[in-house]
Amino acid sequence: MQYSDFPSLKHFKIEVNRLSWAEAERLAHVLSKCKARHTLEQIEMKGRASDVQDPPRSSIAHFCCFTQLRILWLDFPRCCIHLGNDLLLECMSSWPHLQVLNLQDSNQALSTITFRGLFAALHHCPHLHTLNLLIDAVNIDIDPTGESFRHLSLQRWDVLAGQLMNPKAVARIIFSMLPCVEIFYKTHHFGSMSSSPPYAWPDVQCRLRSLHDAAGT
Repeated sequence: MQYSDFPSLKHFKIEVNRLSWAEAERLAHVLSKCKARHTLEQIEMKGRASDVQDPPRSSIAHFCCFTQLRILWLDFPRCCIHLGNDLLLECMSSWPHLQVLNLQDSNQALSTITFRGLFAALHHCPHLHTLNLLIDAVNIDIDPTGESFRHLSLQRWDVLAGQLMNPKAVARIIFSMLPCVEIFYKTHHFGSMSSSPPYAWPDVQCRLRSLHDAAGT
């Protein structure tokens, strides 16, 4: 691939049983050097096994050059390593046409992406309607009553069963700033939701429904 330009390539997908971080890193680097970086609208990379325990950097930064992306689907171990608010903002500000963002890392138990970091990044992706992303919903760093930002396109957010401690506050943030979204979660992710209060995300769902019913939305 490193000797080919693929000037008209719009879709790229690879799904293998074994995709190490190093292999994904090399592949992302090669793609970023092709002329396809100006045309690619959909990138999907999926794999299960990884032989790298502590990668030195994130491979996600390589995807910033694909400015025409509509769909980015990364699902392999360590794909979210070192992903925080600043890197998420850098990446999403490069994808103004993005509609679907999936970042699933089977090795990730906790996230350093906060609500404030997520909303700062969403500013740059007004067309995003589907999000699969683990965030830090324990350390709440935003008060929706003091924010005017609302993202009206996001319809589905799979929170991947991230931890949370205050379902009421989380539901209020989501209702105020993501008024059209429906929340999904995976009860089998990292030993179910044992790190959160029992039924934490289902509680958020119930509170969201109550808020929408009260508002007639």
